[in-house]
This record gives sequence, C-alpha cells and structure tokens, in this order.
Amino acid sequence: MTKIASKFKNESLTESNYRRIQNFFNQFEFEKILFAKLILSLYPKNKYTFIIDRTNWQFGKKEINFLVLAVLIDEEIAIPLLFFELDKDGSSNTPERINLIELLLKVIKKEKIEDIRADREFIGDDWLDYLTESEIPFTIRMKADHHFGRKQCKEFEEGNHKRIDCIGKESWLCVKKDWLILTNHTPEKATERYKGRWKIENLFGFLKSRGFDFEDTHLKDSGKLCTLLHLLSLTTLWCCEVGKERHKLKPIEIKKHGRRAKSIFRLGLDFLSKVLANLDSFFQCFLSCLFPLALF
Repeated sequence: MTKIASKFKNESLTESNYRRIQNFFNQFEFEKILFAKLILSLYPKNKYTFIIDRTNWQFGKKEINFLVLAVLIDEEIAIPLLFFELDKDGSSNTPERINLIELLLKVIKKEKIEDIRADREFIGDDWLDYLTESEIPFTIRMKADHHFGRKQCKEFEEGNHKRIDCIGKESWLCVKKDWLILTNHTPEKATERYKGRWKIENLFGFLKSRGFDFEDTHLKDSGKLCTLLHLLSLTTLWCCEVGKERHKLKPIEIKKHGRRAKSIFRLGLDFLSKVLANLDSFFQCFLSCLFPLALF
C-alpha cells in the first residue's frame, strides 16, 4: 500500500493517500456471488472448466491459507472466481470443498460445468462421493495408495478401469505411466484434461512472486485479504487482456526451448506499469489524438 500511495501524483500527500487506501479496505467488501457472475459474464460460454487448489504463506505467526476455485477463461489463463481463507494451516476438508462447490452452483447451473480439476490433495471418499452423486464432472489425480473399488490405485495396469457404485454412478480410474487420474466422464481424454490443471499454478505465480507479490502484504484480517484478492483477480484479468492485444501487435519471441520469452500476463503487466507510471504524458497523447477528431 505504501508503494501504491507513493505513485499518486502529489508526493507530499503520501501519508494521506495511504490512509485513503486503508479506509478503502476498512469500508469496502466484494459480494462473492456477484463478483463471480461479473467475471463469467465477460466470457460467456456454454460450459466452463474450473480448477481447485490452495495457495498459502506465513506472515509473522499467522498462517494465511486460501482455498481457491479458478475459472479457465481460455487455454492459457485461469482467474480466481470463488475463494475464502481457511482459518488454519494445511489441507482443506470435505465440508470446506463442498461449500466452495455450493457457492459455484449459486453462480451457474450444474449443466454449465464442463470439468472441475484438482490434484492429489483433493481426494477423500466423502468428497469424491459428493461429486459423483451430484453428477458434477471432475478430473482428479489420485494417490497410489488410495482405493478404487477394492484395490489400491497402484495395483491397476495401464488403461481405463470402470467402476459402478451402489447407486449406479460410473467413474473411471485412468492409468497412464505415472498418472493415476479419477474421472466421471470421457476417460479417454482424462490425462490430457488433467494437464490443464497447471494453469492455476501459473495463476498463483502471477499473483505472488512473478507478478503482484500478494504474499508481501501486511494485511492479516480475512475480510481485507479477500478484498485484496478480488482486486488482484480483476487486475490479473486486465493484464492478460492487455497482454493478448500487445501480443497481436508484436508477437512474443519464442526461445530455443520452444516457450515464449515472457507470458501474456507479464507482457500486459509491463505495459500497464509503464502507462500508469506516466499518466500525464499518456493523457496528453490521448487528448492530442482526440482533439483533431473532435474538430472534424
């Protein structure tokens, strides 16, 4: 907040600007459902893919631990959609995960969920039974010692293994090399689908050390931290959209290893940082372009 306050135009008012920012976090809070509906309204689709994961860090003696459901807005970019801070360290439990999905079902209908992806942390019989019985499509990586039916996952040979539970719901354990993937739909595509889960790791990088340094905040109050994450979600979206447009104008260099020299997000963030650091010159340029048009 000190860095932001120092960027305001009048440097002599930095302390005053800092208090204004503090007042914002004291007085304002996003409504979770409306925020999620806003994000999805910007990217209307027949069906959406979601990814669940946690991001956590420690500030002093406080463990800050967020359970996040992100939406995949295209093949490259995931944006936080629904989240809340867990009042503990370590993994989430089944009621907390179900609460997140129930929030999602207040935003969109179940039929608009194409897939929910998660890593090996997000297993457990009650949780998986909830997804299966609710007919919510999922793709989740399993631990080798977890059971599928009467056998441990590591006991299955490579291939797609079908199971029908006591109420007639189907699920498959998809085994391919070191991958053990549990899904309840289109098992032939499960492994490739699961690889898309990595987009949420990229997202956490954008929010933290490779972007906004979220973990450096001195905020500790849960409500204020959620407000900050909502703001960073919108700003991440803004950077990605700007980055896409900049990439169209001048494509990002491809390195010898086959990957881009920088991400779409980084391209947008760098451009916006320069623009916002020179707002006076930006508006002068902008107005000089508008003035002849206005005369015409």
